[in-house]
Amino acid sequence: MDYVYGFDAYDVEMAVEKYFSWYMIKADLTAAPLSQFQHPIYLKIFCESQNAKRQEEKHIYVGEYTLFEVFDNYLAQCNLDICDQLQIYHKTPVITQALNEIAQHLWQKHRRYISLTKLVEMVDGKSL
Repeated sequence: MDYVYGFDAYDVEMAVEKYFSWYMIKADLTAAPLSQFQHPIYLKIFCESQNAKRQEEKHIYVGEYTLFEVFDNYLAQCNLDICDQLQIYHKTPVITQALNEIAQHLWQKHRRYISLTKLVEMVDGKSL
């Protein structure tokens, strides 16, 4: 099995610059704490939460957002995309309802995994 360890302090600035360029995010990185972006998945989620559609340039201050705000913004963006695809009201809490059901199931069953069949049943209300 291969593991990804993330960016080291040497590469993180270059990775941030590339991701920010792709997502059309402008930020002054000279005094920003870039260590939070050493994890590639967090860098991707951060960028998606800030400017997923990449239609226009967005100016941000990197230190302004907490970890929880970034994840909340990301989930809100995912929810909006799903609602658009399903052609339902854009504030319908599709993501939060599904995640809450999954989390409750895992907690009650004392498990770290869920079968695909059970997942589909919980999210769609239908069996495979």
